[in-house]
Parts: sequence; C-alpha cells; structure tokens
Amino acid sequence: MSDSLTPDAPLPSTSKRRGFYEGDSLHIRAYDTLHGSQTPCVQGDVDFYGVAAGRAEGPVLEVGSGTGRVAWSLADRGHKVTGLEISPSMIHLAGRKSLSRGHTTAATSPTFTQGDMRAFDLGTEYGLIIAPFRTFHVLLTPEDQLSAIRAMKRHLAPDGTMILHLFDPRIDDLSSFRKPPQEERRGHDAETGRRIVARLENVEIDRFNQILENRWVYELEGQDGSIERSEHLTLTVRWTYRQEMKHLLARAGLEVVEEYGDFLGGQPDHGKEQILVCRQMPRA
Repeated sequence: MSDSLTPDAPLPSTSKRRGFYEGDSLHIRAYDTLHGSQTPCVQGDVDFYGVAAGRAEGPVLEVGSGTGRVAWSLADRGHKVTGLEISPSMIHLAGRKSLSRGHTTAATSPTFTQGDMRAFDLGTEYGLIIAPFRTFHVLLTPEDQLSAIRAMKRHLAPDGTMILHLFDPRIDDLSSFRKPPQEERRGHDAETGRRIVARLENVEIDRFNQILENRWVYELEGQDGSIERSEHLTLTVRWTYRQEMKHLLARAGLEVVEEYGDFLGGQPDHGKEQILVCRQMPRA
C-alpha cells in the first residue's frame, strides 16, 4: 500500500518527515516482515482472491501491489497477474522474489509496473481487478477516489469483477480519541537482515475531512546494536464509510454485488473490514 501521494510535513528539527512509501524508506525495507499473511486484517485474503481469480475470465490486475505478497501468491496458482504500484522501491523488492519462488520465465511471473492508481492506462482488460490491504485509503479526497475507481473500471472486462478492501471506521474511537499508548513493531531489513524497530509517536485526526495521520519513528540497528539510521515517517489515510463507498462506485457505473466484514465470509458490521465485490452496472 503506498501513501506517496501525500506531501511531506516539516518537523521542528532539521530532519524531514517522509511518507511511509517514499524513496527507500525503512518501512519499505521492513515491509514483508511487518505485514505478512498473518496480519489480522488480511487473514484469508489470498485464498479469497484466489477463488475470485479462478472464477474470472482473463488476467488479474492488482492495484497497489506493494512487494507482491498477493500477486506472487496468485501467480503461484497459475494466474496471469499484473501489479500496479507507485513506489519503485516496492517494485524492486517484488521483482527480487522471482528466483526464490522458482519462477524462471515471464510467462509464470507477475508483471510489475509503476503507475498512479488515479490515472493509468495499461491497454488491457482484466477479468479480475483487486485493491488489497486497504490501499484505497491513501487517496485523500473523494475526487481522487472517484478518479481511481474510474481508472480501474476502464480496465475491467464487461463481465469482470472488482474487489476493494477497506477498513470500516469505529466511530467511538474517532469521536473520543486520545493520545495512543506507545506501539512498537519489529521487523528486518530485506537487504541486510538487520533489525528494524518501529514506534508509533502520535496520531492526529481531522474529523471534518476524515483524515487519519499516524506518525512513526523507524530505527535500523547496526551490527553492534547501535542505531545506524533513524527516520520519521508518516502514514496518512482517509477513512471512508461503507455507504459512501457504494455511492462513489455507483457514480462510476459499478454496483456492489457481495460485501463482507472479513475474508472468511463474515457479515458486514461496524468496526470490521469492508470487502466490496463489484461488477459493472447493466446498461439501461
């Protein structure tokens, strides 16, 4: 998931706060060890997308493909997959997985291409288009969201399926929010194997514009345990309500034909996940 559409916010010091997915950030380097298939919000998603890909006629497009967790899993199942990703560093990490997974030809490997989900043209129609792991939230205005939906629809085959994954915001948390307890995550550098520690500093909420900003400090440990590199990183997302999403999709000519609260078939509910399965509206 990439938030490099978000401008940097200056820090009081001479250092500069960066987006999670800008350049060669420590978040990108540790991404695979921080966000694996056991992340609670994605448990079961690969199987869910795999079933959908098996039913689809034509290739699969993953929007916001990151380091290729989903794309490679679908390719392993025999599907032809294209991954669209805005971060060159994440595309680099996704490409490095080819030999480790035994893929030796382009015919059996996903294709990763750099592009902005709001405006892209791949010249292909896809039987299945997916936007996994809440990647849609990095679009910070309804206008950008609608542009992205329309760009995806232009690539959707007439009988194709589009699946979006968002979180369903907890209104009680947003209305009574206080400074969160310190959260710490530990991962490893994909290049060197050295430990990376991430600590949540603060969360700021813009309730009017539905913007959530998470501010983190990432530290790369040297071989002697000292801090070799430190970065202040920000993840900025916009939360979007379920009925708001349905309205945006309808404006683009898409309808929700199935919806779930998780990838295991759970019913939609407040505070769970938004799994929206969409198809093109029939022409009048």
